Amino acid sequence: MLIQEMEPTQAQMEVKELIEKNLNGRLIQFDQKTALVLWQSLRNNEYVVHEVFTGLEKLVLENGNYFHPNNADDAMLKFLARKGKRVVIEVYISEEDIENLRDGSSFDWAYQSNFDIMVDVAIVPSSEKEEL
Repeated sequence: MLIQEMEPTQAQMEVKELIEKNLNGRLIQFDQKTALVLWQSLRNNEYVVHEVFTGLEKLVLENGNYFHPNNADDAMLKFLARKGKRVVIEVYISEEDIENLRDGSSFDWAYQSNFDIMVDVAIVPSSEKEEL
């Protein structure tokens, strides 16, 4: 049976047991729909993003991304990216701003998203792109 087809409580319990008992880790986040798990290896002191597969007799983890203990944020971002989460940014600019861009001006904005994440946006003329 695929992990996606299991009853949600059972799937969560089995993944948690796999991580904690078999891999000496700590479960951080499990998404049953995508069969992705974010966990911390206590043995190797790293964060890991894996896909959960149903093997012949037990659950197995494959297709891993490994992150240094100082990169927990990067691990979470990788988990979200592999889940298919996207950031959509809409920038409203005036005709005057468009003309300024055509004349070579750059624009930088920083704003707080609905999820309390700071987002930096830069619109840079292509002639300046090589300098970044």
